[in-house]
Amino acid sequence: MAYNNERARDGILWLDIETVARPGAVLVLGPIKPNRGIKDPDKIAADLEKRTLARTELAATDIDINQIVCISVGTSLEDRQVWSGRQHDEQTILGSAWAVVREFLGRSSMHRIGGFCNLTFDLPTMLRRSQMLGVAYPRLQMGKWRHDGIIDLAQVITFDGLVDLKGLDTYCRLFGIETEPDEIAGAQIGAAVADGRWDQVERHCLADVGRCILLAERIGVR
Repeated sequence: MAYNNERARDGILWLDIETVARPGAVLVLGPIKPNRGIKDPDKIAADLEKRTLARTELAATDIDINQIVCISVGTSLEDRQVWSGRQHDEQTILGSAWAVVREFLGRSSMHRIGGFCNLTFDLPTMLRRSQMLGVAYPRLQMGKWRHDGIIDLAQVITFDGLVDLKGLDTYCRLFGIETEPDEIAGAQIGAAVADGRWDQVERHCLADVGRCILLAERIGVR
């Protein structure tokens, strides 16, 4: 299916976030220790560096020790919005996104928030960071089996976990969905932020919202 600008259903606001490890937060998990079997000082240093990097990468996906650097929302390919650390602090990013969510949900009791793994990652991260930063947030029903007002494509496409989950970009390829060019993957967000490549971070976040919209249309999510 070729990429197009056909409007998605206005009843769903699609959302995606990008996160990195919060500076210093990995220490909350305790000290990093090298492999006990290594004795050479140089090898110990190399092992510590490897373990530190691995923990830092995992920290970006841990809602208690990560931070949000970008959020994008949209009901269609034409109306997507994005806020990032290029110009805003995390509180402003969260406050801006929540304002759109509140306004959207307030329009109709039938309106819903959609995403990919948004029940297990995006929304819990937004809620946790809001709690930690003192940002007001809306009440959302986040039960595993009862989450009125929220659609998680990861849950839909795996038939509520009956089959193994693949990545969003993988499903788009499997379904023949042509999406926008995207220079980086989610795992590269941290490096892009560190390098100040905010254009790439924002394009990736916007592209993920676009992928959600197109995949939802393809599999008949309304």
